[in-house]
Amino acid sequence: MSRFFLLLGLTLTFTLTGCDSLPSMSERFSPVPPHTRVLAADHRTAFYAAQRALKAIDFVVTKAALAQGIVNGRSGIRDNEAFGEHRQYTMEIRLNDIDDKHTEVAVLLHEQVEGELHTGATDQVLREHGLYDSYLEVLDQAVRDELASPEPDR
Repeated sequence: MSRFFLLLGLTLTFTLTGCDSLPSMSERFSPVPPHTRVLAADHRTAFYAAQRALKAIDFVVTKAALAQGIVNGRSGIRDNEAFGEHRQYTMEIRLNDIDDKHTEVAVLLHEQVEGELHTGATDQVLREHGLYDSYLEVLDQAVRDELASPEPDR
């Protein structure tokens, strides 16, 4: 009988303490905050640089609205034949003017996965992914290129 209580006590202890590597319940269900960066560029320059950066990481621009400060793009569909999955990423970019020479860029990355059963794709906003860092690094370079060229490529 004492083994039963010992086992029950250990089970309760592990259940109630949880694991620190897993996201907390509030974090899991809270909205994902965008990754942001402030660029030393006006709204128009940042807008065209955002499109150029998307193309540089092999995304296709699906929506671009200068006045609203919106740029959206998608990756190609990546197949994983071993698991029968198809994966695609979409990126939402919002530009907000800080002043005449600075623009804040907010980036959200979505991942869509469709499995072998073809029951529909899942769409999940990713908190962390290497594409955030890659895109923001390429965006910084694209801004420098836009500012350096006398007549920007549009």
